[in-house]
Amino acid sequence: NVLKQSKGKLKGDSIEEDEDLNILYPNAHPLVLKALKMIENGYSARLNQKIIAENLGMTKEYFSYLFHRDTGKTFTVYLKEYRIKMAKRLLSTEAISKGEVPYQVGFTDPKYFNKVFRETTGETVTEYRRRNRLS
Repeated sequence: NVLKQSKGKLKGDSIEEDEDLNILYPNAHPLVLKALKMIENGYSARLNQKIIAENLGMTKEYFSYLFHRDTGKTFTVYLKEYRIKMAKRLLSTEAISKGEVPYQVGFTDPKYFNKVFRETTGETVTEYRRRNRLS
């Protein structure tokens, strides 16, 4: 299970990564920080706030409230933005087909991925890759 793997990674994470989250979200509830780590470690899986909330032992509603309060974004917006950030990395540095990228970052529908990518970045996947490829 991806979330079990994420939990395992939480215990062994480097201090630097934890410090980065603490710097970005200095007043965040500890469970929100754990949720952010779960997103980092499991963004390519089927994640939703209900699954994470249950994993953290709270209701979806309370998790939603805490997450928005501490990050300034809804869980859904944060997850989409994180996945697009990771897609941009893949498109810039990996020898991976652009058709594979959506699946690598947790999207199940390439058309939806393309729509979200364009809304988030202002350019198509092809335009972004052409402009940013490092190979």
